Amino acid sequence: KGSITGRSFLTKNVEYVTDLLKDTRVDYRITNALYNQGFKTIIIVPLTFNDESFGTINIVSQKETYGINEKDKLMAIGKTIGLSIQNSIYIERINKQIEQIGKAKEELTKNIKEYKNLLYYNPYGIIIHKNGIVKYCNHAFLKILEIENQEEILNQNVMPFVHPDSKELVKERIKSNSKATEFIPPV
Repeated sequence: KGSITGRSFLTKNVEYVTDLLKDTRVDYRITNALYNQGFKTIIIVPLTFNDESFGTINIVSQKETYGINEKDKLMAIGKTIGLSIQNSIYIERINKQIEQIGKAKEELTKNIKEYKNLLYYNPYGIIIHKNGIVKYCNHAFLKILEIENQEEILNQNVMPFVHPDSKELVKERIKSNSKATEFIPPV
């Protein structure tokens, strides 16, 4: 049997209590208190959106009867409020996703900084290129070549910095790297 509010919630229909003193679907203490204050009707409006119920609004009224137009208006109000509730749920989910993205960005920034420090302070000379063009070199690499500033070799061809015995291998690696879909270990 259940409560009239539960029925409205489950069926997604407006429910009415038109005889407060005789209707047993509402606790008699509530109906007596409302009746003593001059109320004659309880209207239960489901808050819905896209076939999902979010709750109900219980409206007490001194009016005894309601026409079909009034019922439709109450349903429209319930759907509007249901939409507002749904939007607030979506906004809460979006805010959580934004927060997660922010945390991921912070972690990524931290990892990038650690990676850059690892490269920069590595005692071995390291050069990173993309398709044969120098994109980065660490401090040790600059010291080995007695170069003052990294800017002197950035965006230059990597081949002048490759040992003569490794030039053919590096050329092949550059060609295969540009077509690679998997990781190719460094030389």
